[in-house]
Order: sequence, then C-alpha cells, then structure tokens
Amino acid sequence: PRQAMSRNAHAPADRPLARDSAVGYLRARYPRGLVDEPLFWSPAGARAAEAARRPHEWPRIRPFLAPKRPLPSPSGRARTVLFADTYAAWWFPHSWTFLNGDEVLRAISALAGAIDSIPDVRLVVRAKPKPECDLDALMHHVRPSAACEVKMRDVPFEDDLARADLLVSFHSTVVEEAVAARRPVLLWGGTNRHRFLPARTTPPSSASDRAIVYAAEASTALPRMVGAILEAHARRPLTDHEVASYVWPQGTPDIDDLAAEINRRIGHHRELDGKESPLATR
Repeated sequence: PRQAMSRNAHAPADRPLARDSAVGYLRARYPRGLVDEPLFWSPAGARAAEAARRPHEWPRIRPFLAPKRPLPSPSGRARTVLFADTYAAWWFPHSWTFLNGDEVLRAISALAGAIDSIPDVRLVVRAKPKPECDLDALMHHVRPSAACEVKMRDVPFEDDLARADLLVSFHSTVVEEAVAARRPVLLWGGTNRHRFLPARTTPPSSASDRAIVYAAEASTALPRMVGAILEAHARRPLTDHEVASYVWPQGTPDIDDLAAEINRRIGHHRELDGKESPLATR
C-alpha cells in the first residue's frame, strides 16, 4: 500500500468556503489516486480526511503518534504569551483558512497592545521568515514595547513553547503541538471568517472552569480573555484528561513503529522473491 504522511495542520471545516479551502489543502498533500493509506498525527486531521474522502476511497485512515510530549511549566516569574503562525501569500489558493500578511500584522499589533495593558505579562512573537512580511516590516508596523519581543524562528519551536503559558495562533501545526505539550491555545488572527478548531469564546472564570482552545472574536476582547486564560492556566498545565480528545491515545503506533512495519514488509518481499527486493532500496 502507498502510505502518505503530512505534518501539516488539517481539520474539518463547517462552512462552504472554508471547506473548499481545507479539502484543497488536504488533497494537495494526499493526492487522489496516489495514496492508499493516509497517515494523520492528530484526530482533527483524521476527521478532515474522513470529510474529504470519496466513496470507496481510503478504506484505512491511519493514526500515528507525533513525537511530542508534555512540557513542564515555565520556571520564570513573568507570564509569557507566545504568538506563532504561518501565513499565506496572496496567490495561495487555500488562503481562506489562513491569514495573509496584512492580517498577521493586524493580529500581532492588536495582541501586543492588549499585552501592554496586562501587568507582569510579556509577549514573544515567533515570526516565519517570508519576504512579504519580514522582520523589518514587523518591527516597523508593530513597534513593540518593552513587554514584546519580535523575532524570526531562531530556535526549535519546542524551546519557545517551553517558556510560554499560552500560545496564540490562527491556523498552524503549532496549535496542535501546543495542546500536545499541555499548553492552552487562543485562536486569534484579526478575522472571524474561519476557526481552525472548535473554541470557547468566553473567558475562563477559574482553574476548574477552563477550556483547551479559546477564540477571541474582536481585539477589544483580548485584554480580558488573555488575562483570564493566564489566571486559569499559568503554571497549571493541561491534564491528560483535558486533552484526551485532541491527541491520539497512548499505544497508537509512532513513526518508529511504522518504519518497523515497512521493514517487515521488505523482508517478506525478500523471502517471496528469494533475492533483493526493489523495495529495499527505496
């Protein structure tokens, strides 16, 4: 069987334009007629595949565990919010479910302004190096205060996430990576046209009344929302029970298990052929 694995973020969409974009994005990575068993690293991705599947296609949609583990709580005094997202260039055909460069600037500017109004909170903006919105453009338009650090991707994402109490993003793999690491997520991009995952739009009231994924519907809601999320979540990582519906359960095959399965298949071909199989060199 022809197996394909995509690390990209996929999730089912609930509106026609978003669904067209989400299905096109998924199909670009799992081309029709070229994949027998699609592999997905999150339940949301598997649900997106099921929604995009045509009759009699993909009789087996397989999960695999991504090598992400819970991260310990940050040890610093200051509570930290991490903004990380990708964005689509204007020509990108699936841009309905992604931010564009202008929206990234608006999202970061509004978030930075909200953080300035919350005591003892710092913002780290982890930007993706693209010519449409480079570091100079970010610094010029955002004009970060002392409580905000704007930088390009200079260390592995896990290193920045380990220092954060909250991740803010719109549509990116980092959303699911943060949940797997037991960090809450706020969906924010300066637009309400799409929501990558179902999200709570009211602030949490306490550590016993909280969610995993939140969404801010307007920039005016950011100060109260961010402050409440930090009060309910900072130094209190999400529990296994809370994230159970967002991650595959323990015992799900990981990448090493899939590699071992392919290796066994190669060995079986060798036994059948009595000679070196072409599969062994692929």
